[in-house]
Amino acid sequence: MTILWHTDLESTSEVEYGSGPQYGHLVRGIVYKQQPSIDDELYAGVLPETFKHKVILTGLDPGQIVHYRVLSAPEPTRDATFRTVPDDDDPFAFVIFGDTRTNDDDHAMVISTIMEEAGDAVFVVHTGDMVSAGGVLSQWQDFFTVEAPLMRQIPLFGVMGNHELIGGRTLVESYFEPPPSSTSESSLHYSFDLGPIHITVLDIYEMDFDPHRDWVEEDLADSAAPFKIVVLHPPLYTFSKHSPDTETRAWLLPICVQTGVQAVFSGHNHGYERFFGSGIQFVVTAGGGAPLYDGVADMDHDNEGAQRVANAAAFHFVSGRYDHGVITFDVIGAPDGNDLDCFVLDPARAGENISCQRTRSLR
Repeated sequence: MTILWHTDLESTSEVEYGSGPQYGHLVRGIVYKQQPSIDDELYAGVLPETFKHKVILTGLDPGQIVHYRVLSAPEPTRDATFRTVPDDDDPFAFVIFGDTRTNDDDHAMVISTIMEEAGDAVFVVHTGDMVSAGGVLSQWQDFFTVEAPLMRQIPLFGVMGNHELIGGRTLVESYFEPPPSSTSESSLHYSFDLGPIHITVLDIYEMDFDPHRDWVEEDLADSAAPFKIVVLHPPLYTFSKHSPDTETRAWLLPICVQTGVQAVFSGHNHGYERFFGSGIQFVVTAGGGAPLYDGVADMDHDNEGAQRVANAAAFHFVSGRYDHGVITFDVIGAPDGNDLDCFVLDPARAGENISCQRTRSLR
């Protein structure tokens, strides 16, 4: 588990952790001032005058709740927790959602619903557009304030959105790092394995993306995980406001088909859509708080090769639950926890569009 934080002044980088709030273990990390990853100031933005801290916790037991707090200021942070992925074939949950920019109140409402309906998740993937302008420090401060109830219990993986580029990408690069296991040389292209799931995340807005196509193909081809999921910000299929990213679809779809990817998640078009084609579920989950779009804005969009099977102009998140060799995805509306959609990934029924009834009772 990687724990990152920033301070205005240089200070210690220590984390206490253990099976309870008595902790019992202390790990010292590193602190440094970052340098922009590229020289183009317009693209990179302004680097904040802060110190970045990084501590990695290793040797954690599977299926446990870990308590921790940060010692890096006059007072320790409050107690926080996370769950480690269960061992063997035990069930666990995770969440995918995105597009939280612009409206903090709606964003907070979605976070509250996630914690009520899926607070036992072991990780969350945000599909991008976390803030309206990625180069504005105050917006990131607001983002992390709203996300705090979630991030005190569930680790967050970030995906680069187009709004993270506004004002430069330096800040988003400073707040998110790829997992240590990822083989990518880019900070926001990465992959990770959690239990039987392999997730590959793409930064489609990389200035020079072409060299990363080979990594994407090799990463997915080398994985023997029963489940393979790709996450990127722009959708490959959509009928909503922004047209589908057909340029990315042209090279990415053949790779997904050849390597056995079962689902592609994206954001960008504010609401929910699910398409099915080429034996793959294509999910747009962008109802995290940004202003909602009409789900049928343009039925002439080029969606050749896939058919839309569900859509909703609603705030929501997607809850995935692995159990007995399958993943059931419940699409849960906010704030009422209502059922918007449900589908299943089952390696034994590869290529099938499997719908379902919601696996959790309504609150």
